[in-house]
Amino acid sequence: MMAAIRRRSILKFLAGSSSVALLAACSGSSPSSSAQSGTSSSRAAAGSTAEGTPSAPATGSGPVSLTVMAWGNFVQQKVMQQALQEFSKQHPGVKASYVSTQGGNQYTKLDTMIAGGVPPDVFYLDPSHVPVYAVKGAIAPLDPFVNTAKYDLHDFYPKALKQYYWHQQLYGLPRGFGNQDLYWNENLFTKVGSTVPGERWNDPSWTTDAFLTLADRLTQRQGSRVVQYGYGQALGLRQWEPWVWIFGGEVVDQTNRRCLLDQEPAMAGLQFLADLMHKYRVMPTPQYSQQENNTSLFASGRLAMNMDIPAALTDYRKLTTISWDVAPLPKKALAATSGGGICWSMIAKPPHPALTWDLLAWLAGNHVQTMECQAGTVAPPRQSVGNSSCYINPKLPPKHMQVFLDAPAYVHIDPQSVHWAQIDTLLEKELSYLWDGSKSVHEILPSLAPKLTTMLQQQ
Repeated sequence: MMAAIRRRSILKFLAGSSSVALLAACSGSSPSSSAQSGTSSSRAAAGSTAEGTPSAPATGSGPVSLTVMAWGNFVQQKVMQQALQEFSKQHPGVKASYVSTQGGNQYTKLDTMIAGGVPPDVFYLDPSHVPVYAVKGAIAPLDPFVNTAKYDLHDFYPKALKQYYWHQQLYGLPRGFGNQDLYWNENLFTKVGSTVPGERWNDPSWTTDAFLTLADRLTQRQGSRVVQYGYGQALGLRQWEPWVWIFGGEVVDQTNRRCLLDQEPAMAGLQFLADLMHKYRVMPTPQYSQQENNTSLFASGRLAMNMDIPAALTDYRKLTTISWDVAPLPKKALAATSGGGICWSMIAKPPHPALTWDLLAWLAGNHVQTMECQAGTVAPPRQSVGNSSCYINPKLPPKHMQVFLDAPAYVHIDPQSVHWAQIDTLLEKELSYLWDGSKSVHEILPSLAPKLTTMLQQQ
């Protein structure tokens, strides 16, 4: 399963901006009236007009080629190829093709194609890249298309959609909307006779103190060596952010122009995470994780609780030697988790604006998202898909699937900045001293936060 492309990719490409409406006018097209509702039917999502007939290329233009570029494993690639075949059949004279960036860097390739004048028409962007491409004028605002088509956005989880707005304009439709949850090993809990984690977000009894007590009880030691860990997680932005919010802190202020990581609640949350590794020794250190990752530890029954995302569900269901379930993250000041996913965006100045919109709307529509859900490649960003049988299967674990369904309400989305790649690089470097135990939060964040604020204010 492909992890999200690293946020610190260097973005270099040709700039140029204009409104979608002007672009459409210059190309002889207008935003399509297709996809009256993103959830009503496959045909509507595919790009049928108000009269129910697919949009067509301008007469005399010859065959139209549209390109979709994305990463994804073999299963995801098959889903995309099938979806594009269906789209092409519903749009005579149109050939939609798929370019995979699996194993490479999506953004390096995208920048190269834009600079060469041969960009893909529709492509993945993660939330951190939307502001950068929007400011450079490389992607088209979708609002004119959404408004003309009367495309229904209400089926998307509100926070899934919110992260793709920049300066009040929408630049992407969600393809997935993950979040961080706890997968836990029922066998290990039973073995030590331990109570189970909380079953509901905002459960008043499922606190960070209760979590720490469980993690400590489930950690097994032989002398100074830990042979079974109570808890594990990665240490990227999406994994450490929740602890800031859980302790009542914030990463940035509401304007995205001031870093608040030097405030006491934020520092307490991050120090708690570091203490899980170095003070309480219930969590693998980065050094240990270089030898064996958390997925392997959990699968072999040597990790009791693991922070992971709903999109990993298919992999966990392959674990046949252990019984497991899911739980929300614990709370202190409040219940919270991080989220993100990726979106479908379209290139600015597409040669065929109406058809490009039709393609994007099709990929983000109910039908294709159900295909992805059935393949187990994504956590659905559409509420209708998330509540359908493709996602909820009582015959398969976890028992508490409702944890995933309720999580979007507790998601805090990432900060937005055109300089986030550079900010994230600096954060990763400085926080590495906290994660390896060589420095405390008070030795790092009071001096780091002002530097990040300066970068944030260079919008």
